[in-house]
Amino acid sequence: MRGALFGKNWTFFSENVSGIHDFWIPAFPPQRSARPVGPRCILAGAGMTYFFMFIIGQRINLAGNAALVKSVQAGQKDAITKEAILQEQAGVHAIDIHIAFLQSNRPRFMAQVIDQVRSVTSLALSIDDTDLEVVEAGLKQAGKKSLINSPLDVNQNLNRICSLALEFKEAQMLIVPLAQNKTPDGLRNFIETSKTILNLLEDRGIFRTRIMIDALLFSLSQARQKVLETLDRIKSLKEEVGVSSVIGLGNISYQLKNKETINAYFLRLAKKAGLDAVICDPCEKSVMEAATLNHESNDLSRDHFLKFVALALN
Repeated sequence: MRGALFGKNWTFFSENVSGIHDFWIPAFPPQRSARPVGPRCILAGAGMTYFFMFIIGQRINLAGNAALVKSVQAGQKDAITKEAILQEQAGVHAIDIHIAFLQSNRPRFMAQVIDQVRSVTSLALSIDDTDLEVVEAGLKQAGKKSLINSPLDVNQNLNRICSLALEFKEAQMLIVPLAQNKTPDGLRNFIETSKTILNLLEDRGIFRTRIMIDALLFSLSQARQKVLETLDRIKSLKEEVGVSSVIGLGNISYQLKNKETINAYFLRLAKKAGLDAVICDPCEKSVMEAATLNHESNDLSRDHFLKFVALALN
């Protein structure tokens, strides 16, 4: 589909967005080709160009957030609903729900948090957990607009996650690819593991057009060069595998100062490499600008990023 909307010096172009509704990820016809997929929307005007990137808000994450943990355990909704409203107003298209910090009754708590979020927003919800019982509880409460956000190990039985994906047919899948309970080492292993997972899912009728693969972004404090490998994974996922990619942006600046600046710079690089979706803090203004604005700049390179990081960390 291509369309144009003219008025007030703004022009809207869209490709492959048939079926998109309320910024929801479109459903494409099933296919096995390596043709890049995913929404590509461009809004140009006033000297700026806006590109569509699917933005998932990360702020309802109980890890390290004592106030949210206390609120959930007490059954109080104000803190959760405040975060949901804040993120919707900031412009996200979906909200990630991550309660893994809780050690017991997590299916019940997931359903509780989803119910509280649903009381204030109809945005898509990303049900983020390694325990598929918790994911199922969230999916049942979230309704049609949801994402299954869970790792998938190529060496383990896929029946449970496939059963959920087939039961909740309108749910998109956000997959962290694993092999023997570890992230694949090296680009080729990562790509081959992702291909195998996608083929196994497609054999069960779950097509890559409803799947995003996590391109695995690591912390700069752990390994600077590994961060740049994420860009290679993003590019290969799109060009070689033909599947959409996503990253958890906050990982890169974990335990670092200048978080927002580092996050925004790397997101610009990732978008240039072909990134389709990002999990981020939408209250970081420069990150949201990086996600939506086209930044044509001579300093947008890997070498410049490493120099920038060296300065930012000093």
